[in-house]
Amino acid sequence: MPLSPPGRRWFAALTIGVLSIVSRADDRAERAAQDEFFAGPIVTIALALPPDALESLRSDPRTYVEGAMKVGDRTWKGVALKLKGASGSFQPVDEKPCFTLSFGKYGNGERFHGLKKLHLNNANEDPSFLRQQLCGAMVRAAGIPALRCTHANVSLDGRELGLYVLTESYTEDLLAPFFADPSGDLFESGFCMDIDQGLTKDVGDKKDFRAIEQLLEACREDDAEERWRKLGAILDVDRFATFFSLEVLLGIGDGYDFFHNNYRIYHDPLTKLLSFIPHGMDQPFNEVEVDLARSPESIVGTAFLACPEGRALYRKRAAELHSKVLTSRDWPAEVGAASAKVLAALPRRGSGFAKEMREQQQALKETVAQRIAAVGDALADVSEPLHFDAAGVARLTSGWAMKREGDARLDRLGDKHLRIVADGECQASWRRAVTLEPGRYRFEAKVKVTGVAGTGVGLRISGAEPQGEWLIGSHALRAISYDFVVAEGVDEVTLVAELRSNRGEVLLLVDGMRLTRQR
Repeated sequence: MPLSPPGRRWFAALTIGVLSIVSRADDRAERAAQDEFFAGPIVTIALALPPDALESLRSDPRTYVEGAMKVGDRTWKGVALKLKGASGSFQPVDEKPCFTLSFGKYGNGERFHGLKKLHLNNANEDPSFLRQQLCGAMVRAAGIPALRCTHANVSLDGRELGLYVLTESYTEDLLAPFFADPSGDLFESGFCMDIDQGLTKDVGDKKDFRAIEQLLEACREDDAEERWRKLGAILDVDRFATFFSLEVLLGIGDGYDFFHNNYRIYHDPLTKLLSFIPHGMDQPFNEVEVDLARSPESIVGTAFLACPEGRALYRKRAAELHSKVLTSRDWPAEVGAASAKVLAALPRRGSGFAKEMREQQQALKETVAQRIAAVGDALADVSEPLHFDAAGVARLTSGWAMKREGDARLDRLGDKHLRIVADGECQASWRRAVTLEPGRYRFEAKVKVTGVAGTGVGLRISGAEPQGEWLIGSHALRAISYDFVVAEGVDEVTLVAELRSNRGEVLLLVDGMRLTRQR
């Protein structure tokens, strides 16, 4: 007997509900398989390509070809394979290339341990082979999506290629733990390009960039109060505070905010907000020094920090991440455990390659411990709001952060001096961000200069070039100053005490650093 219209609607709803339950169960099973794989042993992957496919990759490396993949006694046929990588990691197919493998383009779409797609990266820019894995774990612990990683020994048509970093890809599987609806649009960055150029779409209508245009409009708003309102209407500002803080704290110089590179943007269909996702984190933790006052070079980062609310949220989030992520787990120990796992899986453990990798991984372990400690020191040095006395003078005895460009050393000598030493050509400084009312100010310091050449030693504010007398040569303790104006609409400036030289050093007397409000 045919169903009545209400009966058909009821049956359709029941069918959709059943399919939804089955789909969620399938998703959970696939996620469990992925989790087990990434936590499991390091595998050996044998890739096989017919001669015409290999020749195609030589002439057109970015276009998929069909091949096969064998792991253990199991073979996946109909695997789509192409080369990947940018200027630092790309290598031709006859060398040690990076690969993208997709399991749904040809054949029956059988997944690999729950994965629809995976990447094999040659770690050309990370001789430790561990940075992507480490930083991904930290980013996920902070509540931001990041690729999960393991490793694999790889061969192509019988030619041993060696160790690779194996990662998942940007699919709904990656997004699902972080977004209630992972089916939204996903944008991919161009190489070293900001959001106003080079963006493409991995998922969604390839021509629909209205959300990005709205974000650009918000960033270009001159009025800070209105800019913050517009940013909040299109950008998940809380997630962006976490994203930006992580780039600073982990030293992600090859990411969005400091190099316009290696990022994705997700448009959440439920909240209608954009979220930034890091990519290609194979270069963080290259140095110990931390500059919490580092100015972003990105469109969104600059607009975000140009709002008082954005600056306050960044400072709060940086402190939270240090407590809840960086110091809540023994990350150096995790680096050590990952190192032991990788070294044990190397085919030739006594080789020069293994020795160099062991040294690089030990160096990374030490740098991670030192940088986490340095983040804590930098946060402890964040100053209280300025207090001007009856004479209009504010003392600047705390809150100084170091910034090094070139061959320089910066350190604190007890609580009385800040030092910069030039071991070669450098532009290095101690910096402090201050919130000021509009008006005229004089920044003053007392310095001792020894053997300095070049531009010399002087004071300025961030964004301004050296003006007036800068000291060169050698000088006993001497007062220097710099006058500047804070205009309407600008409430924060960064004070800079700087050495521009190829030799020599400067000692800054902490008790002599002060700011005077001019009448």
